Amino acid sequence: AHTDADFTHLERLRVLTVLDSVGPSPPRDYGAPEAFVPVHGDRLPLLLSLYRLAIVYVWLDVCQDCDEMRAALDGVLDGSESEVALLSVYGPDCAELLHEEYGVPGGPATLFVLDGEVDARLYGAHYEGTVESEVQTLRELG
Repeated sequence: AHTDADFTHLERLRVLTVLDSVGPSPPRDYGAPEAFVPVHGDRLPLLLSLYRLAIVYVWLDVCQDCDEMRAALDGVLDGSESEVALLSVYGPDCAELLHEEYGVPGGPATLFVLDGEVDARLYGAHYEGTVESEVQTLRELG
């Protein structure tokens, strides 16, 4: 029997993604950055408890700032960040949870999470340099 410790974080995320994608309502993915794994917002508390370092991108439909931030994230993160879980959430599907648990008033929002707690937040669109700086800070803290 395998335990949770037998799997890498990428393997865990892949299993979750497969399970969610065959479920009755897979998470929205068309606004997510390429390297990010789309998840249902109600899964965030569990996922963030599993990973020491995580980046969560919250997005909306028809949102120019979301498109710009997604492009900045795509420019900085390519999925090779094995030490950082990259998760994306469609904000309107869990707006109350995002607001109450993580202080997210809307989208786009990018959360930099250390040990299950939000360490830094970026609201709105930001340049790649800003994103890169926050990613580096998160890595250094972890």
